[in-house]
Amino acid sequence: MLVIAKLDRLSRNAVFLLTLRDSGVRFLEVDMPEANDLTVGIMALVAQQEREAISRRTKEALETPQRTAGSPDSRPIMNVELCADEPDLLEDGAPRC
Repeated sequence: MLVIAKLDRLSRNAVFLLTLRDSGVRFLEVDMPEANDLTVGIMALVAQQEREAISRRTKEALETPQRTAGSPDSRPIMNVELCADEPDLLEDGAPRC
């Protein structure tokens, strides 16, 4: 038996997951302990679809022109030099500025 936190953390390749399942490997998903062979198959396909969506979004983001400081759509950029001199930190150690 293979104990995993989530099926998509094992792989996002449906063929791999379904081959593993069909070879007789039993899965115990901690987040879905009641999962059966049908559920594992569906979740494998969903995981692969998510992989493809993540890849598509990443490629689209890399293809879009990057905003530069001073352009009309630019957002304020934190000045790292100003923050380095700031001794006042938040509780988690992050700079307050």
